[in-house]
Amino acid sequence: GRAVIEYRRDRDLWALRVQRSLDLTNDFRNPYDSGSTLGALLGRDNYDYLDRKSVTLHWLRFLGSRQRTQMRFETGYATDGDVQVHLMRSPLGLREDFRPNRPVREGSYARNAFTLEYRPDVSLEFLRSGLGARFYYERADGTLDYQRAEARLTVRSSRGPISLGARLDVGLTNPGAPPQQLFELGKNQNLPGYDYKEFAGDQAAVFRALALWRLPYLGAPIRLTNRF
Repeated sequence: GRAVIEYRRDRDLWALRVQRSLDLTNDFRNPYDSGSTLGALLGRDNYDYLDRKSVTLHWLRFLGSRQRTQMRFETGYATDGDVQVHLMRSPLGLREDFRPNRPVREGSYARNAFTLEYRPDVSLEFLRSGLGARFYYERADGTLDYQRAEARLTVRSSRGPISLGARLDVGLTNPGAPPQQLFELGKNQNLPGYDYKEFAGDQAAVFRALALWRLPYLGAPIRLTNRF
């Protein structure tokens, strides 16, 4: 749950957010990936979670003539807590038992973050063509102490029935960062030959490519009768 107060004027957006969230610790996720709902109901939940309480002040500014670039500063205070599995498997009884949730290092910290993002609507998973980029830096000082930086570059192009795309993610954090801030990679990052979070460390890079060919069937509109 969360409570948010927002004020926007022209290109600036201010927000004060107080929340308690079941945050994901998975890395390099899709832009709109907020966790597993239908997948967990069907018996698969390839995510790990932590209990985070936070108070954060945001300042967001839209840049450029078409406001395609976003610059955001965040400052606040947060507390991370461990989460245990309470439901052992899908309520429908499908597939295998859920995995145990990976432990985190508990503690409180002052948190400051900076994000610069160009065209967040361009991603490898969706159809919008063009170039997209994101840089993110976060610093924590307190019981939990770390610095973490991420960068993402995405390009996608469509020519007739063919779509080509590529995405590069890189990340760096302190060697002694809490487990929830280390980079963990596996089949969730389109590496199907590896297990879930098979690799973990303080440096990471993943390159993904995509090629789609649209078949000439079932194109819109599908006309059943003259009026339907």
